[in-house]
Amino acid sequence: MKVEQANAISLSKILEQMGYLPVKQVEADFWYYSPLTQADIPNFYINNDKNTWHDFTTDHGGKVVDFVCFYLQSQGEDHTIADALRWLKNMQPCASTTALGNASHTYDSMPLALRKIMPLQNPVLLSYLEDQAFFLPAAKQHLKEVIVQHKQTNDEYYALGLPNEDGGFEVFNDTLKGRIAPNGISFIRGEKTLPDTVHVFHSVFDFLAILTYQENNQLGGDIIILNALAFLPLALPYLKGYSYRMIHTWLDNSDRHLKATHVMNDFANRQGNLSLRPMNKVYAGHENVYAWHRHMLNL
Repeated sequence: MKVEQANAISLSKILEQMGYLPVKQVEADFWYYSPLTQADIPNFYINNDKNTWHDFTTDHGGKVVDFVCFYLQSQGEDHTIADALRWLKNMQPCASTTALGNASHTYDSMPLALRKIMPLQNPVLLSYLEDQAFFLPAAKQHLKEVIVQHKQTNDEYYALGLPNEDGGFEVFNDTLKGRIAPNGISFIRGEKTLPDTVHVFHSVFDFLAILTYQENNQLGGDIIILNALAFLPLALPYLKGYSYRMIHTWLDNSDRHLKATHVMNDFANRQGNLSLRPMNKVYAGHENVYAWHRHMLNL
């Protein structure tokens, strides 16, 4: 078997034979739990038309042979191109295969448990937001006050909470930063019905920071907060087949985030009626929007 022949084999069929079924599918875009890592979200992406893949935890991607090389390496086996071609040649369909990849991922390892959700009014938490120079009315609109408990120590903490679309929370205060499962992205509907613009942020800190500089502290479109770069595949279905015509990305000025921006740009181009505008020039020279915000205000 030659490399060109191997790269023509369907990636989705390979994963099916390995016991991995897609968790989400939108036309040619497939999302799986990763065969390369133990990530507890479906952040392994396949474009079935191009027969290419990208793992958002490891930031690796490519064609079929690339995938097999990385997979063999993750299993502690020899992983040259010759090893990958031999593995593909020997691989046979198995009718009894089950979706082991899906079943092996749980959220039981999360250290925090949610105990209570309330409107944001705790003066200590409000003081923390003021110290970050965030616009308080916007913060109170989008954040909750939560009580969380550490599963191992049983200690309880008051924290700020940003709900995600799957029922979990991003939680933080001046000494704590954590996540309440299930993990996912946060979606905030804008004031306009069927807007033509959507803004994509990496973190709630970036989102709250940029609101400080907007007229009426509004961005004029819908908002997606990834909460982690690895959650990007969960956001792509929200961008497809809706009223959006422009995606504004507010991701970090790092190689990994720039690669993610390119992935989103390719995704937008495939839609035909969707464009992407990176906003990195606004905060050029800084790690992210939040770092730029702190610099602007000498925090």
